[in-house]
Amino acid sequence: FQTICLPSLVLETLRRLDSGTLEPISQDSNSSSYAPKLKKGDGLINWGESALKINNRVRGLSPWPGAFSFFGSRRFRILKTETATGNPMDRPGSIIRTADRGIEVGTGDGRIIVTEIQSEGKKRMKAKSFLAGHKWVAGDKFDNKPRLKIPS
Repeated sequence: FQTICLPSLVLETLRRLDSGTLEPISQDSNSSSYAPKLKKGDGLINWGESALKINNRVRGLSPWPGAFSFFGSRRFRILKTETATGNPMDRPGSIIRTADRGIEVGTGDGRIIVTEIQSEGKKRMKAKSFLAGHKWVAGDKFDNKPRLKIPS
């Protein structure tokens, strides 16, 4: 394999384009794939998926439509995450622990550490700052739909 310097490749391509000596190559339609247009609902996190898949969803759907989940009756955007080793007893969507590093949540395989989060109508926050104003504890749970509060 030959090592190619990207800036020189760009300059060479532009020079050949300008001189008319650049020969375009058609894309092989058998090797291509169609990606459907993203919808807002595509960002909903399925906590039963693996931590790796959820982490990739969070990264891949940023900034739009953005990954999100529900906690109680409120929608939260999950902005940044990390993966961690889980325990087979972890329940998907359940908060395992909260710490300065983030909100550790069980998934179908492994754990997600939410390091940056945004509540509806609020600004994005690091998990440590968010937790200073929200008393989430182990056992609390993220859901795929809002839980309505029933007046007593």
